[in-house]
Amino acid sequence: MTHRFLFGFMLLPGVFAALPAQAQLGGPMSGYMLMKVCTATPGPAAPSLPGVVPGDAGCPYTRQIGVGETPPYTLRDFAPNYIANAATSCPSNFGPLLRANVPVTQNGLTRTVTLSQTGTNAACSMAQTVGASEFLQDVSVQSTDPVSGYGFIMGSSGPDGISFNDAYNYFANGATTGGLPNPPVCKTADPYSSARFANSWLVGLSPVSAALPGPIQFATVNLQVVTPTQFAADQTNGVTCSTPYVGSFHIWRTDWYMFFSGYQLPAVIAAHYTQANADNAGPGGAQEMERTYWTQQFGLSRWEKWTRDDLVLNGVAPNMAAQQLLSHAVCAQVGGVAGTPYPIVTNPADSTTVGSMVLSKVNGAYQKVKGPDGATHSWYMTLCADYTNIDRSVTGQALPAVPSLYSPLWAP
Repeated sequence: MTHRFLFGFMLLPGVFAALPAQAQLGGPMSGYMLMKVCTATPGPAAPSLPGVVPGDAGCPYTRQIGVGETPPYTLRDFAPNYIANAATSCPSNFGPLLRANVPVTQNGLTRTVTLSQTGTNAACSMAQTVGASEFLQDVSVQSTDPVSGYGFIMGSSGPDGISFNDAYNYFANGATTGGLPNPPVCKTADPYSSARFANSWLVGLSPVSAALPGPIQFATVNLQVVTPTQFAADQTNGVTCSTPYVGSFHIWRTDWYMFFSGYQLPAVIAAHYTQANADNAGPGGAQEMERTYWTQQFGLSRWEKWTRDDLVLNGVAPNMAAQQLLSHAVCAQVGGVAGTPYPIVTNPADSTTVGSMVLSKVNGAYQKVKGPDGATHSWYMTLCADYTNIDRSVTGQALPAVPSLYSPLWAP
């Protein structure tokens, strides 16, 4: 959101960052995947204001952060106030996680990169440690396609290491029409182009419209997670497509959302299910889902993991995991108000039907009922992280470089 007002903000010499190089991204999702900075004057190359974030009274204009630009603030999670052995060295209500959503250019290609750092219970990561490689815990590489308009996640790190999202085939459904590559990129003469990882883990095709909520959109992608080691071995052995591929269901919409920080923002809310119906119109037999929230102000702003009622992990039923998550109070209530759970569907109605899938609020908290192929299940949010806790204490240290293992995602 661009503000055109100024409340007594004094501009001092030397407070501006260096003029940034601008990212080359396009399509409806490109405005939701990078954090914005505040500027005193309009324009894509205007110097940023330190210690000010979109929504502040002293933020007259905004633009997307540039390539190589040091963020004037970082995104934080919230302190786990009710967890034993919490990171007590974190100040105020900050949790140990730092996050920045920035553009990175390699080989003439620009990607959106989420860099995350975390400390331990003994040493809370502070904003001034951004750039210290020993704290780097997570990288997610995303991009947008200016032709099809999709935003997508190309690869990321997680508990099992680094993985790439390798897409083999595509089926467009519902409001998503055209633009998806055909034939599959990994069957072409140049299977190791970074285009192989484009339009894979879809996160949206939804600009903010005049009236929210926006339309529900969905698609199925034949997707496989491939490690860099497997990818390198495929290259060496002349394997053009890794197998097997599994149909995954992706559904998203744009709507207002109240984040744990109290920010109420238009967001692209996207869910990725591990399986898809045979008719490509629902999540089929999927038992797990990840939901991400993307805002024009901050980029990737929230993450959730959902589990179906019949999947027990490590001996803990999902409804019990959801109750424990609520007690932690780190991201589970609207605006941080205890006991007020987030709605499952953010439109005013209790439920929305799309194809063979029904999304609904059930018993008020942490449940989703869906009915693909006649099956009905409750779903529970079992993990979450809200990144809208803003830390303005950045000291100007540059962000770390993206590890070289991710270089195939920038291959020409």
